[in-house]
Order: sequence, then C-alpha cells, then structure tokens
Amino acid sequence: MLLSSGYFKRHKTKKRHRSLSALILSLLFAVSLFGGCSADINSAESSSPNGEVTPPEVIVESPGPVEMPAEQEVPEVPEIDFNVVKPNELGEVMVIMYHNLGDKNTDYARTAESFRADLERLYEMGFRTLPLRDLVKGNITTPAGYTPVVLTFDDGHITNFKLLEDQTIDPDCVVGIMSAFAEEHPDFGMHATFFFNGGTPFAQKDSVAFKFNYMLENGMDIGNHSFGHEHFKPLSAHEVEAALGKNAVQLKKLLPENYEIDLLALPYGERPAEGQRGTLIEGQYEGVPYKNIAILNVGWKPSVSPFDVSFDFASIQRVQSGDGHLQLTDWLDGYAANPDKRFISDGRADRVAIPAILSEKVDLTGFEGLELLEY
Repeated sequence: MLLSSGYFKRHKTKKRHRSLSALILSLLFAVSLFGGCSADINSAESSSPNGEVTPPEVIVESPGPVEMPAEQEVPEVPEIDFNVVKPNELGEVMVIMYHNLGDKNTDYARTAESFRADLERLYEMGFRTLPLRDLVKGNITTPAGYTPVVLTFDDGHITNFKLLEDQTIDPDCVVGIMSAFAEEHPDFGMHATFFFNGGTPFAQKDSVAFKFNYMLENGMDIGNHSFGHEHFKPLSAHEVEAALGKNAVQLKKLLPENYEIDLLALPYGERPAEGQRGTLIEGQYEGVPYKNIAILNVGWKPSVSPFDVSFDFASIQRVQSGDGHLQLTDWLDGYAANPDKRFISDGRADRVAIPAILSEKVDLTGFEGLELLEY
C-alpha cells in the first residue's frame, strides 16, 4: 500500500506543465479527418533501417552529415511504494573511468572479458547507464529502485571503437561489447561519454563520420580531453585555453552544428595554478568560445549526488576501473555490503525523493522545475 500523501513534505520550484500528449492526439485526429491519402507519406517519413549499418566511404576532412537524434516523449511513470523502493536521490553515483582494452588488466587497461564481466555485474546489481549531461543537469531518468551509473572512456583509443576489414564493428571493442550487451539487456542502455585528444578519433580516419553517427544514435557522447593531452599544472590561462579550445573546434567540425563540446575529462587529473582555473570552465580559442558543464577528475571514489549541497560540476570524482584497492570491483563489493550508500531513483525525472533525515544535505539551486519530496 502506498503511503498517504499527507506523509510527505513537498517543495516545488518552477514546475513545468506539459501538454504534449494532448497536442499529439489533436494532430492525429486532424490528420485522420483531412489526410486520407497520407498513409504512404507517413510510412516513408518514419521508416529507418533496423539491420546492420554499413559505414559510408568518408574521410575525417569531409565527414558528411552527422545528425542529432530526435528527442522522444517520456512516458508517464506510475507512483511507487516508498516503503518498498526506499529511494535516496542523495546517494552516491559512480562515474567510472575506463581507458582502453588490452590483453591483460592493468590500472588503465581492461580485457574484453573483464569489461563484459563489469557490465554484467553492474546490471545484476541494479545499475543502469545515464548520460553524463543528464547527471549534471539533474535529469535522472533511471527507473525506480535502480541506480544511475555513468561510463566514461578517455583518449579515444581504437579499442574503444574499431571497424574490421569488412567494415563491421569489432565485437571485442568497447562499442561492440556494449551494443551486444544492450541487445540482450535493453534496459541497461548504451549511454557513455568518450573523451578525445587531437588527431583522428579512434585512429581510423575513414570511419569517423560513421562512428560518430552511430554513437549519437545510440545515446553516446563526445567530450574534450585537451588537444595534446597536456599537463595543465604549469600552463598559463592562455595555454589552457589553446589546449581546450583548439580541441573543441576540431571536434565540432566532425559533429552537428548544434552539438556542444561541453564535457571535459582532465588529462592526468591536473589543474592549472589557482588563478588560472577559470579557463577550465570557459574560455575561447581564436575567437571561438567554449564552456564546460562537467569537469571530471582522475578520481578514486564515487561522486556525490548532483542534488547534494557539496556537488561541484567543476570537480566530479570518478571510480577507476579495475580489481584493486579503491577500484571498481572494490566499490561494487562495498555496495553489495552497504546498498544504502547508493543513489536509488524514485523513477521520476521531475522529482527528487530523499529520506527526511537527509533534508539538510539537499540543494536544488540551479535545477528548475524539480519537486523535492521528503519521506
């Protein structure tokens, strides 16, 4: 039985009213009245191939059109039993840091078999992938009772996304493994962010457009890792701007015009001197501005919730992949023993549900339209 509505304390910011469903129904009714010959047109407009995708013959300098996927309407979410789900949207969120795949597990490499095992364990433990942008924007679409997890991959290594000689996706690269896993477990999702340095993304210049199209179509994002994988610590503000701005400009040439390069993973986890750090957030290169909404550390622990008063978008912690001390396996073992430390979603992207005892830790400043529910 659901708890009575009087049991909760509700707090609202500017709540948005949605009438999209009613508008769509009205349009469909109008089409049924006046569009008797439109069936073939509608079918042609909505058709899309579902089979294996063959990459076009393109090169980096002329990548062809890369289109942003259309946003889909979010269905209504049924109310939950708070006694059963026990949501805690102030719990910890893992932003996992991967680099490349290799023949053996190291601090920065993971075998294909171990990466598959990571995904399987995350899935079985109730984690579901979430875009990094959604995390920092507070748009938590994770189903009720589950925990969001953000997957990140630094350096744009070929083992992240590789095409074989027959132009099919290597089943043992990161994207190939994630695609196969998502086919078997579609509710896990394929959300991940790949951070690139200068040069050819994924080291296969004739397939960049195909790969970026595939990524965007499947909920993956592209981020900045600096042009030359620079050490930021000794750099001036101008040099940091050049390292970030130049890379952002080069990446945007390969992407849709409205796609923003606004996610940054710090190379080596380094920051410039105290007075120069504002350039990590925003700056310009040859008159072209950049502005980052998420800056990731080379961290060793999970991030706090974006709704936690201590959350800082410019210093987001990450969990390193691996099986050693304070690496991914270690943290998963910890959550198995102490599941209450995890972020547990209430299934509502327009609401933040927390135990009342944590009310002093919550801060929704900057998140417009969110309702706070304490129970």
